[in-house]
Amino acid sequence: MTNVKEGQLGHLFFTGASSFLEANENFVQALVGASAHCAIHASEDIFDANGLKLWAGGQPIGERLLDRLSNRRLRKPIELCVYAADPIAAAGIAETIEARVAGSPDLGALFAQALGNVLKVVRTIAPNPTELMLLSVMRHSGRDMMGHAALVSAIALATAGMDDIHPDLTRILTRASLLHDVGELYLPMTLFNSSDARSPAQIREIRSHVLIGAQVAIELARAGPVVGHLIASSHERLDGWGYPRALRAADLSRPAQALSFAEAMAPLLGSGTNGLRRAAVAARLVPGEFAPGMVNWIVRLGTSRPVTLQDGASAAAIGMDLLQIQAVLSRLRPLLKDPEKRETTEVCAAAAGWFKAVDALIDELRRAGIESAISCGMSVEPQDDTEHIELSVLSEEMRYRIRELRIRVELAQADSPGLGSSALVIEVLELLHACERAPARRDSLGARRPAVMSWSRLYSVGVREIDEQHRVLVGLLNRLGAANDGESPGVVVADTLAALVKYVGEHFACEERLMKEHGYADTASHVAAHGELAARVGQLVARQENAAAVSLDELTVFLRQWLIAHILNADMALGVALNAKGVR
Repeated sequence: MTNVKEGQLGHLFFTGASSFLEANENFVQALVGASAHCAIHASEDIFDANGLKLWAGGQPIGERLLDRLSNRRLRKPIELCVYAADPIAAAGIAETIEARVAGSPDLGALFAQALGNVLKVVRTIAPNPTELMLLSVMRHSGRDMMGHAALVSAIALATAGMDDIHPDLTRILTRASLLHDVGELYLPMTLFNSSDARSPAQIREIRSHVLIGAQVAIELARAGPVVGHLIASSHERLDGWGYPRALRAADLSRPAQALSFAEAMAPLLGSGTNGLRRAAVAARLVPGEFAPGMVNWIVRLGTSRPVTLQDGASAAAIGMDLLQIQAVLSRLRPLLKDPEKRETTEVCAAAAGWFKAVDALIDELRRAGIESAISCGMSVEPQDDTEHIELSVLSEEMRYRIRELRIRVELAQADSPGLGSSALVIEVLELLHACERAPARRDSLGARRPAVMSWSRLYSVGVREIDEQHRVLVGLLNRLGAANDGESPGVVVADTLAALVKYVGEHFACEERLMKEHGYADTASHVAAHGELAARVGQLVARQENAAAVSLDELTVFLRQWLIAHILNADMALGVALNAKGVR
């Protein structure tokens, strides 16, 4: 059952013609895996469509079930023929919530006033045997699905409590929250475990879990259409940037808004130290994404929490992240605002929607003071522990939303040949990919992966001498990315640093000569930016010489971010000024 498509709401009711008579292999594997941790038995004899008995009622579920069900159509869905003999019941779910809250000061602060009511509601729900079986399989899936579902349920109930939602609806909301990700059990585990970039087809498949889960809840668990529709809305956003149906606030009930908010906040709140502070930053990042009352609640609690600085990204790395993000968004904005005349009506309409998303992110950088600091030549690196957390979260959340925009563009491109051939769409995707931090490298077998940074006209400043020198620097960067397991990382880093020191000096001297010759107005801040890079490279060289090894990834990420940020910001402005003086 993976054929439910985005946008199809008609499936969310049970007509009597089951969608689950062919057992889903991924679910059966999860069922068998869970049976190693809790007792799962057949509640009745299991037959195929031709009346052949495949499994005897009362018999424990085991590995042989996979073979017995393979390629067979069943008389009755397998989910309705099994039960958990020792399921996780409502009391166990309440205990899971209590344990999560007790183990986290941030969650303790969040639920200081609401925990009693949340647990009271959870203890009053009465899941039926199929729901209990599904929750038990989720509990033993190996990905903490039950822990996540319990936390989402608690957050949703706490936010619903602020709206004084009727008790019957809160119980429905609880059931929907607990089952909101059950559709993931019906998809290949590799989709969720892989760290590789996912294709548009894989992303579409992952996102199908929402509608699959809604159908499971309605048809199999018989949880009712309201539960199903809440699950189908669990990944929506009030501004229309969620999935699977891109609903807006007017289409989402208050319980649906509570579930959507809880689903987005739970990973941040459960992330450990500073979780509540991180959630507060994320909740207010894009105005209109979540209900104002919910945002105000978490921001009020989050901003009052003390900050604990952890080992992680350095202040310099966070500053470089923000410079790169601002540079890419600033380059995207004019591209999307005024598409070239050769672009089709379809492309222009799509660009208008993407422009709104980019504009909202630029507004957030403006509110955070990043844009004005850059324009004034000031550092955007955090200056204290509080700024370190705030700007670190801002950077991560900006990258998340840029990734979401890239996914939306890629899916639109895959669906429409007209978008796929558009030069604008190709440039937009290239810029969005430029915000990715992870470098591309050769794998252990030496197979070539895409260049860390591909040169294109997007990076041309319109001055041949400067462009040629930038190409050399991009070549140095791609030399790092092409390093394979057969080469000594220390040698590659040392050689690259030596070449970088030499070539950066020559390149900066060239740019500064052109600035002086043509009376460039912003020479002082541009030269200061050169000095910052030279100092940073000097620090890396000193570390390498003092046996404090600089890793391939660290140098690759740093050089890539600096090139993108500097070319798209300072060098583009220089190129415009030099072009105006006739320098090409």
